[in-house]
Amino acid sequence: MAAFEVLRMKAKPRAREGEEFETPFHGPTLEAFSKEFPEKKDALDAALTEFDAQSIKNFDVYHSKKFEGVAFSFTKLKITPDVIKRLSAKRGSPQEIGSGEISDGDLIVGNDREEASGTEVHTGAKQQDFFLLTGFAPPPDGHAFTAEDVGIDRFLRLLPRVANSLRLGQEPPEVTIYLLGSPTGFGGSVTGGKGEWIDQVKDGGFEKYGELYAEFIKEHEAGENTDRHIVLQGVSKGAVVVEKTLKFLPELRDSIQCLLDTPAGDHTPGGPKAWLKGAQIAAGFTAETIARVMLDDMMQGLMVRGPKFIQDLSRKTGIAVDAPEQLALKRKAALAEILTMMKGTRMDTENNRLFIRRALYDPATSSPMQLVKALGKEPKIAAPTFQRGKSLEVPFAHSHYFLYRRYHRWASILDFVTNSKPTGS
Repeated sequence: MAAFEVLRMKAKPRAREGEEFETPFHGPTLEAFSKEFPEKKDALDAALTEFDAQSIKNFDVYHSKKFEGVAFSFTKLKITPDVIKRLSAKRGSPQEIGSGEISDGDLIVGNDREEASGTEVHTGAKQQDFFLLTGFAPPPDGHAFTAEDVGIDRFLRLLPRVANSLRLGQEPPEVTIYLLGSPTGFGGSVTGGKGEWIDQVKDGGFEKYGELYAEFIKEHEAGENTDRHIVLQGVSKGAVVVEKTLKFLPELRDSIQCLLDTPAGDHTPGGPKAWLKGAQIAAGFTAETIARVMLDDMMQGLMVRGPKFIQDLSRKTGIAVDAPEQLALKRKAALAEILTMMKGTRMDTENNRLFIRRALYDPATSSPMQLVKALGKEPKIAAPTFQRGKSLEVPFAHSHYFLYRRYHRWASILDFVTNSKPTGS
């Protein structure tokens, strides 16, 4: 108890009188970034405040029509000319910094090369939608904001896409980011009767999640617009679910790009080898979680902020926290998810074009053979790639949690966005 009190005092967020409450990642992300770029703290704070305002305002619950009684939380953000102007205004009088465009490649700094092979296609599309799927988290986590670290990185990296258009006097794309929670998280709901959601996950695995999210995506991609670009991105469990979701979106397949980070449980099921791999997932998750709780400022900050954030979000939205009966069902559903990951889920890399990033030092999913292959293949290339059917896999030096600390890139983006203004203004 004393240890937790020390942790609570260490990670307690600073109150800002008169401001809306912050999302869980805001404070820890700002603190970590500021250690490397103290001169850009205010610029990132402004961007995170914009992220908070939109995502909290737009937090909602999607109730499935296909799976009666099943729901999950989601939120969305839009990157508009007004967002760019607000961020630029924080800097005072914006300055011209020359003509031309800036691309994702231009913003890769130092050793941050793992994105190079995952370059997006169709980035000139008028409509650009990004669906970010959360990884596993025990209830009441697993809500839309559990994927917030993915969302912050994606939000920041898409800012130049609209800023470029403004600088060049062009019509900017319509950019929308969706953060999708799990039915087991706050705001979601599951059913536990015979043959209902929990049984379906036990029997059908993550394909049921694929059907569920595909239902949401189809509704939000309704219409005849063909000039669109859709990205499905998932981390850990969410990475495997992305591949399953793709199966149920045949009519949108030509517009979709899939990005899978550190997929968990993507081994072939059946036999002792599969269960050994499953045991590694359970042990690896546990080991890294304990280590980060003890040593990682980001994890410590989230542990303290998370419960209070749910209380604040419940008060603001009117969405009630779970009654004991629903919480018990969610825990059973979460257990079914864990067993599904341990049992293994085969991903179809032969017939699907997937971009997979594999963390080499992930105790839950990596293997010595993967490390040997990665280090042994063309060591002069910073990001060696491996072809798996139609899919591409890129190993990178990281563990399982918090993959999106691209602070050098964020600093470049913030400079570009806050120091630019529309042509002719």
